[in-house]
Amino acid sequence: MQPRQRTAIDDDASCGTAYHTPKVYPWRCGPECGLDLLLDSVSTVLEEAQLPLRPVIKASHLMEMLNAAHCYIPCIGYSIASDSALLSVILDKAACYLHSIHSRLATRLVRRINDVEMWRWSTRCILADSFFFVMDLYSDFPVVSHSIADFNQRTKAAHNTCQSAFMQVTLSGEYEEEGETLQVLVDTNRNLVEEDEVLQVDRDIDSCLGISDHILIDAPISVWTIPPGYLALKASIHLTREIIHEGTRYDVPYHHIPNFELGTFGQRCQLNVFFPRLWTPDHSKFEQPWFIKEEKRAFWYEHGIRPAIAALLGDHIASQWPPTFQTEQLRAAKSTSANPGWSTKMIPREAVGHFADAIRTKFDLDVFIDDEDRYWASQFFFLHTIRGVKDTTRHNVNQLAADLALDRFVNFSHLVTNHHLRGEWYVDVAIEISSPRHQCLQWSTQSHCSVVAEALRISNGHASRVTQLSSSKYSRDIVSHLSAVSGFRITPGPQAEGEFEAVYIQAYTTDKTLTSNNEKGHHAKFIEAKDALGQLHPPTVVSALYDI
Repeated sequence: MQPRQRTAIDDDASCGTAYHTPKVYPWRCGPECGLDLLLDSVSTVLEEAQLPLRPVIKASHLMEMLNAAHCYIPCIGYSIASDSALLSVILDKAACYLHSIHSRLATRLVRRINDVEMWRWSTRCILADSFFFVMDLYSDFPVVSHSIADFNQRTKAAHNTCQSAFMQVTLSGEYEEEGETLQVLVDTNRNLVEEDEVLQVDRDIDSCLGISDHILIDAPISVWTIPPGYLALKASIHLTREIIHEGTRYDVPYHHIPNFELGTFGQRCQLNVFFPRLWTPDHSKFEQPWFIKEEKRAFWYEHGIRPAIAALLGDHIASQWPPTFQTEQLRAAKSTSANPGWSTKMIPREAVGHFADAIRTKFDLDVFIDDEDRYWASQFFFLHTIRGVKDTTRHNVNQLAADLALDRFVNFSHLVTNHHLRGEWYVDVAIEISSPRHQCLQWSTQSHCSVVAEALRISNGHASRVTQLSSSKYSRDIVSHLSAVSGFRITPGPQAEGEFEAVYIQAYTTDKTLTSNNEKGHHAKFIEAKDALGQLHPPTVVSALYDI
């Protein structure tokens, strides 16, 4: 196989022109080929249009052209447009004036991809105008509009007739009828819920986050005698904290601040302690920015936690706690297992509210520690994470029911009476829409703007701005490769947060509860290419999904 020559795009930020540097790449198989194909096509289309690439234009503008251009690979159904890692390479290199030349360039791009000889047999690119939500399909065959049910019936009929016909209509939308080849256009507007349709609407409090300098729990807490380093806040909670480092202010995601789990309370609620003075700008480059080294965790226990327990509960209670970090490591080690048996101790309700100040006092009065250690060890705060309460406060959507549900939630979570005056609290409030007729409901992409405006009580202008594909605060979760059917995730920002000061809003479907499983960066059950192309067909995961 001969290598091919690919035109790579390099941007010169100083003059805003594009340089096309020939590079040689060998043929490859798999999704990487799709990336090369798109890079080639974008480069060629822009070159033919004689348009310069200007680095000052946001790369996300290109999303308008590529978002709905799904490349379907037989047997895998791999969608290049849904892979942000692959798209980011294209977006960073091929920013252009999409707002004014969207249709022309998009059509050229799709035509260019479908004309590539290698991909003629395996790829069908479908372009949808993401603004008007009308499928502008590039096809040589007459287009026939289908509802989702029509398309399912079409594929089922092909499956019962011929495997090759089933593959053809499923992957490309092409089918034979009365000797003529036709092209499916899935028109989701035919499946829109009627305005007079009766729907069930409920509200629920799913979880709560509380940030404060003290533990605001009116109940006993269970504390790790030696905090394990692997128990920490490792994932984003969509919140940032301002940290001043060497005179410069930074907005730092909480999961990038060094922290560990101090203990638990209630059924599934956690307490994490954070040390902002251990954070540096370099932490954003770390693989585990949240991790605190063993010597610092040992220092905080031996000079803070244990002395505070002695001051609050007496030496006779403190004597039951490990005298040093190493003592607990020795006790927890197991000869038959690599996993240590870390222990926890209870702190009674009466002492919980004074625990944080007792730790700070011990660091302030300890003359045997240096100022640098005192500085980071005494500057800490807590994150209260209240979970496991979903469906316990489900209520009707009205003010009285909401107030009663919030009171029940506070009591159930064992929060102190004046907790809302002593910290920052964020409540995850869910609105669930369901069909009494047991219909399967999905979010319409064209409704995103109005949903955000209604939920946050903001103007249509602000809602429109944060639901544009060019907005870095907005992400779509496309369903079944149908660009007109999608949920969304939005970080509104100060201008669009509304009267509720919302920091995050998401629209999704509850079917995730049946497939939810965090593994390898995925949030639900998934299938890898090696399994899809393996000897067992259908794969076990796919077979099990049919039973859901």
